[in-house]
Formats: sequence, structure tokens, C-alpha cells
Amino acid sequence: MFRIRKSFDIPIGHRLMKHEGLCKNIHGHNIKIDVQLSCHGLDNNDMVMDFGTLKSLMSQIINGLDHATLVNAEDVGTIEFVKSCGFESKKLFIFPSDPTAEYLAYWIYDQLKSKIPNKYINLDYVAVWESDDAVAIFDGCEKDVK
Repeated sequence: MFRIRKSFDIPIGHRLMKHEGLCKNIHGHNIKIDVQLSCHGLDNNDMVMDFGTLKSLMSQIINGLDHATLVNAEDVGTIEFVKSCGFESKKLFIFPSDPTAEYLAYWIYDQLKSKIPNKYINLDYVAVWESDDAVAIFDGCEKDVK
């Protein structure tokens, strides 16, 4: 089995409205996203997938998250607050659930899975690192997520 992994770094802000601790406040992270693909054979270029192709696929997915404030669709107060701020660019990304690292890993996995052009390439996992020692991983085995 051949495997490749690529990392992507983006800053985000978010609020976890269901959280009872400090994460209920708007705060930010410089998240790192790891994506791993695998395949039993290599393509005509002797690759699982060109890293540039993977970067392009991921850019289509994460450009909207870059420097955005991520919120739960039910968090109406925060959505209105962010919209009302006098920022020149109010980049808001609304999710159907709290934008936890776990949910982001699931969401990115789901988005990327449908974009992989070769049916023989497996998307092994997506990992979202909130910090150097805190990571959430989704591998697609259980898709019972809202």
C-alpha cells in the first residue's frame, strides 16, 4: 500500500455554543489539517496523487474557512454579533453543529471524499490539529454524524 499525507495550515476563529468551559467564548486557533490518501498502485506518474492536485482540491474546500469565524447555525446571537461588527471583511462560516475539531475533520473529509477523481484512491483520514498536542481525526468508518 502506498500512502501520501499533506498538511495545510489556516487560522480560524470559532465559538462552541454547547461548551460549558472557556470555549464558549469566541477564540481562535491556527489549525493544521492533515490529509492522508492511499492506493494499492501508482498512477502513470508513479504517484498516489500529485501533491499539487491534492493542494488544489483542498484549497477549494478550505479557502472559505481561512480567517473565518466558524459558528453553529443555532448560535443566532454570535452570528448577529459578527455580522454587526464594523470589520471591512466579515467572513462567517456557518455549520449545522458546533465547529469543533471533530466536526471540522468530519466536514472536510466529507467534502474531499467527493472530489477525489480516482476511485482507486482511498481517503484514509482527515486530522484537525487545534494545537501541537490536540488533534481530532475522522476516518470515514462511522458516518453517523449530523
